[in-house]
Amino acid sequence: MKPYLLVLENFQSLRERTEIPIGPITFLYGPNSAGKSCIDDAFALLASVFSNSITSPNSMFKRWTRSEMCNVEQHKFSIARIELHCQIGRIFAGPSDVGAFGQITQGKNGLVEWFEKNNWNVVLGLEGNVDGIIGLTLACGSETVFYIQLSEYISELEISLKAFGRTYNELTEKYFVDEIKGKKSYKFECEFVSVKEQQLSLYKGKDLDREIIAIVNSMLADMRNLDMSRTNLGADRATIRNSSLSMICTGDRTQGFWIGRKGLPYGYFRAPVFEMSSNEDSNFEFIKKLAKSSFQAAHDELNPPPNIDKTEAQDAIEIMVGWNMDSRHDSDEMLHIYVNRCLREYLFLDQGYQLLFDALEIKPATNIDVRPLAAALMIGSLVDKSGRRFTFEDVGTGISCVIPVLVAVHSGSGFIQQPELHLHPALQSALGDVFIEAVHRGSARHFIETHSEYILLRCLRRIRETSAGKHPDESPLSLRPEDLSVLYFEPQPEGFTKVKKIRVSTQGDFVDRWPRGFFEERGKELFDE
Repeated sequence: MKPYLLVLENFQSLRERTEIPIGPITFLYGPNSAGKSCIDDAFALLASVFSNSITSPNSMFKRWTRSEMCNVEQHKFSIARIELHCQIGRIFAGPSDVGAFGQITQGKNGLVEWFEKNNWNVVLGLEGNVDGIIGLTLACGSETVFYIQLSEYISELEISLKAFGRTYNELTEKYFVDEIKGKKSYKFECEFVSVKEQQLSLYKGKDLDREIIAIVNSMLADMRNLDMSRTNLGADRATIRNSSLSMICTGDRTQGFWIGRKGLPYGYFRAPVFEMSSNEDSNFEFIKKLAKSSFQAAHDELNPPPNIDKTEAQDAIEIMVGWNMDSRHDSDEMLHIYVNRCLREYLFLDQGYQLLFDALEIKPATNIDVRPLAAALMIGSLVDKSGRRFTFEDVGTGISCVIPVLVAVHSGSGFIQQPELHLHPALQSALGDVFIEAVHRGSARHFIETHSEYILLRCLRRIRETSAGKHPDESPLSLRPEDLSVLYFEPQPEGFTKVKKIRVSTQGDFVDRWPRGFFEERGKELFDE
């Protein structure tokens, strides 16, 4: 899924209908408490409906619907709306493709062809108020493919006859139902099982309605497979504790590592694996991911895939762990390789810091036949280019704060708050190159909530250099204005927030003025203005 526009209305601090363009890099600027984090909350709400999130969308709407009213009875008249404009892969990709059902949807001028004509660009829409979710929409092109008006008892489903096209006509012929003349939509009552299950059932009506419900249920099921997961990195980062650098990793299949039938079972350890650090350490989850990545690389090196010769196995391992320089910017670059490369090539060039893990193999005392490195105690340490080992407490807080940022960038999509935390201005600029490189990593979308001008200035510089021909399109540092979305959240005296898009030219200049002189504070201090 590739999102390119988010629309919010009556959602948290945003009262008016607000369009938020999404680029591979989306910068969110503005004063404190201006409502920048509403972007992340909107995606969380969408994920609660269209993904396998455990959070209830009803509780989110109750919490985040904007209302100017003080009377509880009047709150329900304030409706929050969320629209996500995105490009998706094809729907009806599951069992519904087979048999007569698939033929009906995929025939000429049918429903699937409507999506194909519009390049699978869709709009996922939600409506809600303080009572919870009240509406769910799937639109494509100029038509609302379906709209479900939800209520506690009887809901209503409305479909677009133009989008369904021949699919609807074949259904009416099948059940000897007269076609609707002069109408653009067809609607009927139904029941919505639950928001989480996302399944409709027939309340009363015709067999035609039952088949339409089956088609809509298939679309709802496919939409639940949309990947809306994103790493959320807050600003509560601190120095990585020594206790967070030691953990046990196993090659059990349940942990996602291939080892055939000779693994040390995950349940072999009579205590929770990975929980050797205090839960109070906010960095532990990120270090755990790095330790698992390092363990997987070491494990796969000792246990190459079967049925290929040694040379082929070694080549496969090199590509897997990122030793092959041709794969250095590939999205499959392993996490620990990626983080160490960024530390070495972008951020800490002089020191050459690397986060390395020693794998101390754990072997059972009992007679259990296991593969090499079936489990290990992973012990991490910071090493400079001279080979000296440090703890993170020895080198300051900056590197501890930036490692979670690198992990979040590698994850594919994320909402990152204050990536510049505890970083020198030169390192903030260098961090801009890390975000720029991420533009070339598939369909990643990163929202960066920041007060740093240095990260943005580096992006403007790369746009200018790309336009001048210094960075060809295949360069990891190439950047074009369309790759960047710069948004400013400006609180209004009336108590709501407006969002202004700051356009960028091909010469790396701002086309629009910053509201309230956001980047003029330095000039004021220098010239006593």
